[in-house]
Amino acid sequence: QRPDGSIRYILDKGYPVYEKNGRVTRVVGIARDITEQKLAEIKIAVQQEKIVASAKMSTLGEMAGGVAHEINNPVTIILGKVRQLKMTLKNDPTNLERALEISETIEKTCDRIAKIVKGLKIFSRNAEHDPFQVVQLKTILEDTLSLCLEKFLANDVDVQINNYRADLSIQCRATEISQVLLNLLSNAYHAVADQKLKEIRISVEELQDTVSLSVIDSGLGIAKEQRDRIFIPFYSTKDVGVGTGLGLSISKGIVEAHHGRIYLDTEKEQTTFVVSLPKTQIGFQSL
Repeated sequence: QRPDGSIRYILDKGYPVYEKNGRVTRVVGIARDITEQKLAEIKIAVQQEKIVASAKMSTLGEMAGGVAHEINNPVTIILGKVRQLKMTLKNDPTNLERALEISETIEKTCDRIAKIVKGLKIFSRNAEHDPFQVVQLKTILEDTLSLCLEKFLANDVDVQINNYRADLSIQCRATEISQVLLNLLSNAYHAVADQKLKEIRISVEELQDTVSLSVIDSGLGIAKEQRDRIFIPFYSTKDVGVGTGLGLSISKGIVEAHHGRIYLDTEKEQTTFVVSLPKTQIGFQSL
């Protein structure tokens, strides 16, 4: 910090000078002002954060297109049930059994809306600096699917999840893993949208120390000449104007920050993206 309060970044390097007997006689060094370089790096980092946030919102916008419809349906149900409740109490105030039945339907429907809104709020925030926490995989899957399931159903896309241990948990930043999963589901949706067979499967495989999440679609697949480039930023196999070309590269960064691996399984007949994550992050006890 200079006397005027400004900050300068200095890179110091020093080298010992030895005599023949190995004794150090002096140190020769150089101090280089790298302030402009550091400021440029900071500026680039800020721009990268903005690009990542933009890509994240783009994916959310694509997949959450049915959220308004998803919320509108239960609101309609609630209004209908409230009218039923009013009529029931008006015609027979002592019919508590029917009143409780209607009230339970209203409560469940409100919970459904709350879950969708919660998923949107969680997904839209920046979780890059969140601590790793133990989260049930079921929660991550449900929160993610709540953002896009209505769009799948509206376009006759069949989504299936294989059976897995209900209490299976991993140590992660849940919002970021949800982002990875949503990116993969978005890609799978675009791959099957124009096909006769529209199927997306989510497979969960538990190994001793890792959990693998696979997203499998019934699309036409990825051409061999494109496979080596799919994780490169801004490279996209989609039509021009569809997507940002950043989904897989961002997902790769997130998964690697979790000490995991994401890859295209070329051994499978159908397009299969695999996310392999450790159950426990380095420095924490096993689950």
